Amino acid sequence: MITATQMLESMVNNPSPTRAEVTDVANAIFDGTDAVMLSEETAVGKFPVECVRTLDNVSLLAEERMRSIKKSIKFDLGFDNDVAEVISSAVATISIRIRAEAIVTKLDPFDMVSKISRRRPNAPIVAVSDEESSIRRSKIMWGVYPFRAIKSNSAQNILRSVVGKLIQEKLLSGKEKVLLISETQESSGRSSVALQVVQSAMRRSAA
Repeated sequence: MITATQMLESMVNNPSPTRAEVTDVANAIFDGTDAVMLSEETAVGKFPVECVRTLDNVSLLAEERMRSIKKSIKFDLGFDNDVAEVISSAVATISIRIRAEAIVTKLDPFDMVSKISRRRPNAPIVAVSDEESSIRRSKIMWGVYPFRAIKSNSAQNILRSVVGKLIQEKLLSGKEKVLLISETQESSGRSSVALQVVQSAMRRSAA
C-alpha cells in the first residue's frame, strides 16, 4: 500500500511542514503503509530536498515508535474479526517471541503477506512464489524479500527448500530459528494455515 495524498503540500512554498502534515505522515506509518510518496512537493515545489528529508525523518521516528510499542507485544492494528488479520498478528508476535531470523511464507495468496508486512515484524519476510507478477508487486511491500521457487504440490517442501538455499547463499546464518507459514487447500474446499518453527538442525538437513 502506497500513501500519496500531497502529504507535505504546504512545503511547495514553505521550508517546513505544518503540524497536521507531520501527524498525517506519522499516522500513515502507524497504519502500516508500505511507502509514502511526494508529488507536487518535489515536482514543482521550492524545497524538494527539504521535503524528502522531512518525510524521511518523520517516517523513521514513527517506525522507531512502533518498535518500542512492539516490545510489549501489545501493538495491534485491530481488525480482529478478520481471520487473516488474526493470523498475521500471531505471526508477528511469534517471530518476536522466538527471535526468528526470518519469516518464510508463500507469496500466494498475496493478501496474507501484505497483512504480515503491516504488522512490522522484526524478522525479514521471505515471500516465495513462482509467479513473476506477484514477485514484482511484492517488491514495494515493507520488509518483504521476494524469492522465486519452482512450483510444487507441497508448500512445506517448497519453504524448506528455500530455507536451505538461503543458508547456502549465506542470506541466513543457519544458527537461528525460522518461522514457516504455509496455506493448504483441504479436500473439503476449506483452506488451513500452518505455522512451524524450524530449528537449525532441521534446516541443515533441508539444505
